[in-house]
Amino acid sequence: MGTLSCCQRGYKADAALIPEPTDLNVLVAMRGSLYGTITVSGRAGHADMTQPHWSEGGAVNAISKAVKVLQGLEELAGDWRTRPDKQHEFLDPDTIVPTVIRGGEWEVTYPEQVDISFGSMFIPSTRDARDEIERQLEFVAALDPWLREHPPTLETGEWWYGAEVDEDEPIVQTGLQALRDLDGQPDLIGYGSLTDAIHLINHAGIPTISIGPGSKTAHMADEYVEIDELVKTAKALALVIMRWCGVVEAST
Repeated sequence: MGTLSCCQRGYKADAALIPEPTDLNVLVAMRGSLYGTITVSGRAGHADMTQPHWSEGGAVNAISKAVKVLQGLEELAGDWRTRPDKQHEFLDPDTIVPTVIRGGEWEVTYPEQVDISFGSMFIPSTRDARDEIERQLEFVAALDPWLREHPPTLETGEWWYGAEVDEDEPIVQTGLQALRDLDGQPDLIGYGSLTDAIHLINHAGIPTISIGPGSKTAHMADEYVEIDELVKTAKALALVIMRWCGVVEAST
């Protein structure tokens, strides 16, 4: 939020460098994200008693209906994996992953509501992710008489756009050359999640790269980086900054 605030206040630069973990490569692309919840409705009723058809007032199991929604999300994810417009040189295709499910109140009652929370990640060119999810939910609902009359609802948080910087940008080439001069063999890479660069690139129009050590246990209890890679990162950052900004020797 601090980076976004700086961008909103109008701070500008001709380039930016973020020390995110990159295994001493140059990060030039990252996916955006969208998180939300799909609510699937049923109708409560006594689970121990035979129920009439739902059109005659019978109970409807929201969990059973939620299964159809989950299958629909899997189909959508499968479509994204192979669609030509979802392919990227440095990034995996768009994804949607159900992460939390809540439903039911008591063992002897048909559940009347299920909430499915999900996380989605998208390549920078994707701009209509919510619309695609909504269309898939409409498709699923159209195949089921109950869902057709009681369609699932979708609530989402803020859309965080993905971002990328052209590999021909001077800051990209400066980063690559700095790592090579430190006996590295850097590649241009993408990152499956987002970083502060999304705002620097998209909001402020600042070409941005990341260079950092490796982190094999990110966001885990034993998160760490190797000291040797930390030292190499410090040298690479210093070299990029000096070459980009210029160095004036102090007079003696």
